[in-house]
Amino acid sequence: MWSHSDPGLVPFCASIMGIILGKESSEKLHVKCTLTGEPARIVLELKERGIVASVREAVVHGILAFYEKTSERDLKKAQARASLRLQEENYP
Repeated sequence: MWSHSDPGLVPFCASIMGIILGKESSEKLHVKCTLTGEPARIVLELKERGIVASVREAVVHGILAFYEKTSERDLKKAQARASLRLQEENYP
């Protein structure tokens, strides 16, 4: 399983942040990186299985999934903080 310390993901993760932080949907970002190891094997497997047609499609799906997972985690954290504040206000 890959991790954030996987050197094959460093350029990829840096590029993800550039896309997510873009201010307009019409912005374009050229991503140039080489996937190695497990991320590369995953993309090749997804292509062989016909789940994605290209590396670009796999990367786009990965970015969207990463962003969704991160947003869900951020929402859960915010809900937990709000719940704790309410508990502190009601039970000082």
